[in-house]
Amino acid sequence: MEDAKYWNCSVTKGDGEKYYIEGLNIWDYKWKDTGESFFIKESVRQLNYRVEIYQIENENKIVKFGATESSNGAWIIYTNYYQSTE
Repeated sequence: MEDAKYWNCSVTKGDGEKYYIEGLNIWDYKWKDTGESFFIKESVRQLNYRVEIYQIENENKIVKFGATESSNGAWIIYTNYYQSTE
């Protein structure tokens, strides 16, 4: 279990809606489950979520991020504090 304090709620996006982490659009890659997760309380509705940590990769880079589906097709994406979301 990861420590949630190192993860930042970055954005809520719909399925397929472009979102870049370290220059990679997360929807352009197959998400690989790392087997890691953390629990966090969502700030608006105060719901507790288990956030799974996934990774995507291309030939030069591996990027990890947290994601949980908050409602049908809506994803809350978490990044590590040390990652760029550009």
